[in-house]
Amino acid sequence: MIFLYSVCPGRADHVASVAIVAGMPLNGVMASGGRPLYRTLASLSRVNLLRALQSGDRMTVAELAAATGLHHNTAREHLDRLISAGFVSREAEVRTSKGRPRQLYSIGQARTDPRLLKNIDEALRRSDQIRRLLRVDDVITPPTSVPGSKTEIKHDNPRTDQLDLLDDHMDRCGIDATVKQEAESARVQMQMQNCPYSTLAKAHPQVCQTHFKLVQDVLQRVDGPLEAESISPFADENHCTLDLREAPGHN
Repeated sequence: MIFLYSVCPGRADHVASVAIVAGMPLNGVMASGGRPLYRTLASLSRVNLLRALQSGDRMTVAELAAATGLHHNTAREHLDRLISAGFVSREAEVRTSKGRPRQLYSIGQARTDPRLLKNIDEALRRSDQIRRLLRVDDVITPPTSVPGSKTEIKHDNPRTDQLDLLDDHMDRCGIDATVKQEAESARVQMQMQNCPYSTLAKAHPQVCQTHFKLVQDVLQRVDGPLEAESISPFADENHCTLDLREAPGHN
């Protein structure tokens, strides 16, 4: 076991210690310091727009404004922010008659979207780099390609890739997360603390449920065995827990 110490980005007074072992996610101490998703998810209006879209149906600005009680222009501005963060997609309606096509919004990004593939590639590259810098043989994974990666970062452990992507997502959201799992266990628990949305979530429970569905989307970005089973907001005074499991029948 090796310990890596790093000053957390944006928190000069906080030093994190991380135990590096085979198969664990490694992005938490090396993701970019900007934490670009934090402010995007800190708005209740944007959370409510995400929750409306998580129903699975594509919606127009007018429909989303009605569902959330926002003015059309305000809803459009929030949707633009969610698109920039990669949480929402927009495309023109296909019409067979004359007239200007409506803009339809949906949750997430297409799996072939170059921006999504770039984000996946960068997150896995950070994990690859830290494993190689540490020169620990049992945490460096043998090569196989990650589909869609332009730079062909290589791993052969989809489970680890899923945890790396989830860890990267949490870090960019400003959440300190620790993975706990027993050897050979099909279940994984992520403990989350210092959540910047805790005050908002206590007053508005939909914040945690909306984030839980975002976590499900993150895990589906690579073809791995893990799926999000449940989230327990405020499991105790200091943290929330996210329970993952291996999907039944996954090869």
